[in-house]
Amino acid sequence: MNDRIVKKKQGFTLIELMVVLLIIGILTSLIAVNVFRAQKQAKIKAASIEIKSLEQAINLFQGEKNRYPKRLEELVSGEFLKEGKLKDQWGKKYIYVPKFSDDGEVIVKYVLFSSGPDRRRDTKDDIGNPAIKKDEE
Repeated sequence: MNDRIVKKKQGFTLIELMVVLLIIGILTSLIAVNVFRAQKQAKIKAASIEIKSLEQAINLFQGEKNRYPKRLEELVSGEFLKEGKLKDQWGKKYIYVPKFSDDGEVIVKYVLFSSGPDRRRDTKDDIGNPAIKKDEE
């Protein structure tokens, strides 16, 4: 009987390995969802900050030239802004809509916004668009 010593198996069973992999998969998916959500919120916040920066550049332009720009590109050619700042976080140009006086000659104010993550104008996720009413959360 001593000749036949039963050797104990070393390692994990297939079921144990599958349970560990399942747990790792669940944890990874939970983390990924939170990371993607945080990344989306960071892009929205960055676009809001860039809109404020563009508004400052527009106001500087207006102060120096005594008029508002007809297009955002005038800010770049006038060295009020770097060229790369004309696009939002999703690669679309910021939307600049000048509002003219009653005679149509002078720009009296403007609307500036981003079309947001869906890249479509006048939808709920627009950033800075005064025409879109946001639902209270």
